[in-house]
Formats: sequence, structure tokens, C-alpha cells
Amino acid sequence: MTDKFRNILENRYDVIKEEGKEKKIIGWVCSYVPQEIIYAAGMLPVRVVGASMATPKADAVLHSNACSFIRSYIEEGRKGCYDFLDGFVAADGCMQTRRAYDIWANYVRTPFVHILNLPNSISEVTLGFFKNELSVFKDRLEHFFNVNISEESLNQAIDVHNRTRSLLKKLSLLRMADPPPISGAEAMAVFMAGVFINRARYNRLLEELLEQLSAGHAKQVKDGKVRLLLIGSELDDLGFIRLVEDSGGVVVADDLCTGTRYFWEQVSETKAPLDALGEYYLTRSPCPRVSPAEGRLRHLREMVKMFKVDGVIFQKIKWCHIHGGSCPVIKQDIEDLGIPFLMLEREYIVSPSGQLSTRLEAFCELIRGI
Repeated sequence: MTDKFRNILENRYDVIKEEGKEKKIIGWVCSYVPQEIIYAAGMLPVRVVGASMATPKADAVLHSNACSFIRSYIEEGRKGCYDFLDGFVAADGCMQTRRAYDIWANYVRTPFVHILNLPNSISEVTLGFFKNELSVFKDRLEHFFNVNISEESLNQAIDVHNRTRSLLKKLSLLRMADPPPISGAEAMAVFMAGVFINRARYNRLLEELLEQLSAGHAKQVKDGKVRLLLIGSELDDLGFIRLVEDSGGVVVADDLCTGTRYFWEQVSETKAPLDALGEYYLTRSPCPRVSPAEGRLRHLREMVKMFKVDGVIFQKIKWCHIHGGSCPVIKQDIEDLGIPFLMLEREYIVSPSGQLSTRLEAFCELIRGI
């Protein structure tokens, strides 16, 4: 039932080229980049991700402590896999992403490059700063590509993206059922497919999927699985989620930039579009770069209760300091709820690992024994 979405993810380069035959294609890194502005310019926004753990071309231009996510997508760029891009946009969600932008600009040489500066706190001053960053980004797109991004086109882009968010949240809320209608790996395939194709087409696919699920056509997850909340670093590796779910659990919810954090709230449709986008992207469920941490902790507590979570898995890509630094505070807050917590360090793409399987199986067995 989710085969269409998985096929898009697995064949994304061919899919993107087909989707963008008559459009400019803009790659983006970090979910703080507002795809609505790119969409309103009549362009196709696509998420830049990696594909391999063999990264010799990236290793030649990166420091040894760069995380494997950055290594992997820089490798793809230097190999020419993203040569179809007309532009590349990043947000400085962490220092490694900021430096990777410089590497991309100098060694991949996509025609248009831009980086958004992100505040690390939320206030009237930082909201004003970020709204100005979006205005500068819009102006640079218009000037470089000789297009006009009107207020009407921005409002239309917000409308179609809000429709996506509404459908994805509806899908996510179905996972409150016990057992859920789809696995965590299937849900992630659905989430990720949408960042490579036209938004209107994606919405139609989501509507079809929700109709099938509502009609009871899903092959439900087996009873007795430990219900897990998955949080932490960037995660688009279905293999890692399958490893979790083959070890006795089922991922029923997440707080990931590739998952619910990407779509849980809506952009206001009553405010000026750039103001609405600035407020949405800066004030939604935050990543750990935003302080103080209380907003994120409150959101995680709500997710634990809403989805009747039995345990929380915090996965961190090696050298991902921004997520690693947030782990102790989150761990304490989750354990204060009486919920078991497991921290795993991994590479961006996980190879079959007996050690990881053993730790996951032991965690699920521990929960069953409580």
C-alpha cells in the first residue's frame, strides 16, 4: 500500500528529473528552509539527502569529525548526482551544516546558492530578524531567476503545503491505534517521498492512502509490539527503523525533522505570507538549536501521552553535537515520566549490526518486563 511512496524514495533522482522537466529545481538542506517560497516561484523544491557511506570525494574536502550525513550528501554532490539542480539552499541549523554549505558552494558549484541565518531563540527581535531573512531569500530568487513571487502565489503555496501538513498529521494520528495501521518504516517512506515530487501530486497520493487506510485495507502491525517514540538526529534511513521494528518494537510516533516536526503545525493563512512563514518556521516544535528547551520538552511529553508510548529511543548520528548536547536534559525529563529511554549512536546509513540489534532487543524486553 505504501509501495508508491517507497519507489519514489528509492528512485528519487529519476523522479526529480521527471518532475522538474519544465521547472527550475532547487535543492534544500534543513527543514527550516521554507519550501513555500521556492514553490511560489514556480520551482520544484527537493530535499538534498545522501545515499552512501563510501565518501572518498567528500572526505577529501571535509574535516575528519564531519558527521556522516553531511559526508554522504556532499559525496553525492561531488559525484554529480545533483547536477540537475539549478539552486541549493541551506539553513544554518548547526555549525556543520553551515560549513557544509561553504563546501557545496565551492566544490559542487550549483548555479544559485543561498544560506538562511537562523536565530537560536524566539522573541520579537529574532522573529523580525528571521522574517527579514526570508524577504532577502525571496528577493535573491526573484533577481537571479528573473521571476516574480507575488503575495498571491505565496498564499497559494501556503495553502497547498498546509493541505500536505493536514493530511500527514491525519496519517500520523491513525498510528495512535493499537496496533497501528502501518509501521514506522512505512510511515517514514510516506513522509520522505513528499520532499522529491510536486506538492499537488503528493497530496493526491496521500488522499488515496488515507482512503485505503480508512477502508481497512492496511496490513496491521502485529499485536504485542512495544510502542516507541523515535527522536534525535536527521533520519531518512528506512533500514534503521526496520532494525528497531524487527527487534520487538513499533515506531508509533517521532519528533524528527524528517517526520512530525516537519508538518505538525499549520502556517497562518490570515497574516501577510512572509510574516506567517517566519512565525511558523521559527516557533513550531523546535530542534535542539533553539533555546530554552522547555518548549521541546513539553511537546515530547504530549507525544508520549498522546501515542501511549512505552519507550523512547534517542538516536544520534556520530559527531552530531547539537543533538548529543540535548540528550541528558531530554533523558531526565522522559524518565521522570516513568518511561524507559535508550540512547543510540549511529552512522547516517546503518549497516546490519548485531550490537545494535542486541541493544534494541534488550530494551524492548526490559519494557515488557516492567
